[in-house]
Amino acid sequence: MKTKFSLETTFTSETPFFPENVNAGISVSAVENTSNDKSIPHGESSDNDKSIPHGESSDNDRSIPHRESSDNGKSIPYGESADNDKSIPHRESSDHTDTSAQESGGLKQFAEELRQALLLATGMEPERIRYKKADDCPPSNGDRLLVDCEKSGGYTEVCGLYVEDLYESRLSGVSMEQLISAVLKQLKNVKDSNLMKKMEQLHSYEAIKEDLFIRPVNLDRHKKKLNNAVYRVIGDIALVLYMRIGEIDHCPTNMKLPKNVAENWNMDMDKIFCDVLLNTSRISPPRIFFWEKLIFDEDYDGEDFMNPLSNFQLRKDAVGNCLSTSSRCNGAIAVFLPGVAQRLCELLGHGFYMAFTSIHEVMVHNDTQVEPEELREVLKDTVRETTPEEDFLSLNIYHYDKDTHIFSVL
Repeated sequence: MKTKFSLETTFTSETPFFPENVNAGISVSAVENTSNDKSIPHGESSDNDKSIPHGESSDNDRSIPHRESSDNGKSIPYGESADNDKSIPHRESSDHTDTSAQESGGLKQFAEELRQALLLATGMEPERIRYKKADDCPPSNGDRLLVDCEKSGGYTEVCGLYVEDLYESRLSGVSMEQLISAVLKQLKNVKDSNLMKKMEQLHSYEAIKEDLFIRPVNLDRHKKKLNNAVYRVIGDIALVLYMRIGEIDHCPTNMKLPKNVAENWNMDMDKIFCDVLLNTSRISPPRIFFWEKLIFDEDYDGEDFMNPLSNFQLRKDAVGNCLSTSSRCNGAIAVFLPGVAQRLCELLGHGFYMAFTSIHEVMVHNDTQVEPEELREVLKDTVRETTPEEDFLSLNIYHYDKDTHIFSVL
């Protein structure tokens, strides 16, 4: 019997330096084996597919093969459809919800039983573990038990346990003792990750600058989440400033850098953004990927087209080129990294169109070989048939002008 649940870590601050709570938005999908079967490593599912923290992308996640067929695991080229249905995040799936039990107060009753068991197991004061419904302010993706864990330097580390996940495990036969054991293990993993130490360094740009990077997200779909974020906008794409803050049981964790934190550095925001773009390129350099190599070599990390001494040739026909980063995670940022667009123009001999098939890659096309309306139709089909909802970036076709060096939305 396995216990699967999501644990979300946030940080609150009582110091004047942070006028608002610092919400790290760190979530970990945990799978605990509560039988005598071989234990499944944290962050993995029973079929060995890598689990990605809810709302975040793991630096270890290889994104381009997200569009895979369920039959042979081979990635599906741009413009072709996948046979497999989209998976629904665990706690958001209506299929996993015992509606009648929730309506009769079963979920809330279970949450109180879980709370009492945690209080007994941890010896915490009652006020440190509290129940929060999904629609309580600020809203969340489900009812949670909030556990005040470590306190240091004016911060409180708060771990939110999504109750529905644990409730489903309980209904499937997992004992309360096994649930508590699984929860305590993950709380210990959070404590051992030293996330609090990283939070205490937020006041110093010099202390954290090497951990800052940029991620692309769709502006309209993430507007509310960007209220206290640092970002720049190109069309309907927001380039958002993130910070790496460590690992929880070998699972990389990141957070949007709060705007009020950056403002308290008293530095020019444009300079910070330029520096972080350079750092993003250092952390995960831009690469061109060939689909045929991706299919047969899972360790393939792309072609280093930025090397001026290489003899690398881009495809100049209508098929286009797949641009990402060496990590293949949030790789659509590659086209906005310093020097990349200019290098692409140099190799193509022309400007180029961009079709963002997901947050993880962008198809680059010679602007003399294809019509943007044709690209738009192919992009719509690709996104509809193969791109997971959480990986969506844009349905617009973008253009980069070789002479003016300007990005535009068509």
